[in-house]
Amino acid sequence: SSINIIETLPENNKDNRAKKLNHIEDEEKKANKLLSEIGEELKLRNNKLLSLKPDKKIEDLQKELSNCSVLDLWTQYNTSYEKLHFDYYLYQLERLYKTQLVDVNNCIRTILEIFKSVGIELTEKDFDYHPYVAKYINMIQKQYSEEELSAAFEPLYWKLPELINAIEMNFKSIYLRNQSKIDKYFDTKHKEYLENHSDGDLMARKEKLIKQINYSREVDPYYVFNKFATKEYLLNDYSETEINKRKQMYFPDREYTFEFLLEFYQVLYDYKLILKYDSFLKDLKETLNKVSTLKDVKSKALKKVYATEKQIKKLVSPGLFGRDKNPDSYLIKFKSLLQQVSLDYIELEKSNFLDTIYNHFSLGSAIVNALELVSYNYLHFVSHLEAVEENSDLDYLNEQYEELKTIMNSNNFVLLDKITLLDEYQLKQVIVDKYALDGAQLTIEQLEKDNIDKTLSDIKILINNEYIIRSGIKLEDIKLYFDIKDI
Repeated sequence: SSINIIETLPENNKDNRAKKLNHIEDEEKKANKLLSEIGEELKLRNNKLLSLKPDKKIEDLQKELSNCSVLDLWTQYNTSYEKLHFDYYLYQLERLYKTQLVDVNNCIRTILEIFKSVGIELTEKDFDYHPYVAKYINMIQKQYSEEELSAAFEPLYWKLPELINAIEMNFKSIYLRNQSKIDKYFDTKHKEYLENHSDGDLMARKEKLIKQINYSREVDPYYVFNKFATKEYLLNDYSETEINKRKQMYFPDREYTFEFLLEFYQVLYDYKLILKYDSFLKDLKETLNKVSTLKDVKSKALKKVYATEKQIKKLVSPGLFGRDKNPDSYLIKFKSLLQQVSLDYIELEKSNFLDTIYNHFSLGSAIVNALELVSYNYLHFVSHLEAVEENSDLDYLNEQYEELKTIMNSNNFVLLDKITLLDEYQLKQVIVDKYALDGAQLTIEQLEKDNIDKTLSDIKILINNEYIIRSGIKLEDIKLYFDIKDI
């Protein structure tokens, strides 16, 4: 080596020492040049990763998939109330008054715009629950500033602390009055759509797009690198030793195709969803076991709402309100009726859900349809989750609901559309036995609620390993990225 040669050079006189020093300087220059070249190569390889961009095709496919959301407008699993998301926004309105008034005002504006989007332009006359409701909504419609609204809200609130609740109930009343018109709007839109399309073709297109998007994202170098960079993928999991260990654990006696591995994972994931949403499924089965009692629940609930609203409108009619000799007595009566109509509307919203079950479900319905039902009914989802988990945090409830919606809109299920509400009791054993025939080694314990995530993670790593290979990303480049990053 150069170092050994330098050590043998003589230093017995001035000339030899100068020669040795020159030799050392030459070697140092060569070493620095080599280090510079290596540094440039490392930087080039690192910059190649950092400059990756997502494939534009994925964004285009995502936009096309979003167009398939029109299917949600034709679903039989909810009413036009849920289709327009009144259930969501009025629930937010009920909770937001405890936070910021500006959030309340924005929520009211959104609801007004929703009515407008289906051809219903609301005026002050529509807000007939209380004069204060009409006054405040009128200011929002006339685009008063937030400062002006805040100044107006405070004295109204002190006179009627239930103002937000009254606004909420008034919006629900307006929907009821216009429900037939809104339903007709959706029916007309559906008929227009069917003139040139079919729901079946659109559903098939949606399933194809989901498959294309999921695959494209998984093999796209940009997304693969970012999963490592954000520690979603851990480099050690993809070493040859770790991959072989998992292969041996689940497939000790067979080779498998990538398609088989994808199906295997999806079946396990589907089963995890059954565990995750078990309380919803049990609740639905209990309801179906007493389905004969559901026939008239909706009509009875509607009668209660109409009867209470009739009393409210009689109480607050201008003549009576203007002549009221006892404001305290009036206010007590109004608050009592407002509380009653709030309960009546809760019962009506529950009865709408029960009516859907009565008309469209049986114990022979597929689990995928049961989860679709839950995903299309926000109020049922949050009220059930709130009761089961004893967690009323609005952000948490909304996050959980959005998670279910995302799951239902980004998967092509393998198991959920084959299993009915009656079939799930021996499902673990059925899955184990089925894949034992295919040469996969799986145990009942690996499908238990506490273990299913680990099982899924193992299979997903095997799938990801194939995606990484197909992406062209080299693990040594990923390792290099982390080495440079840590310097």
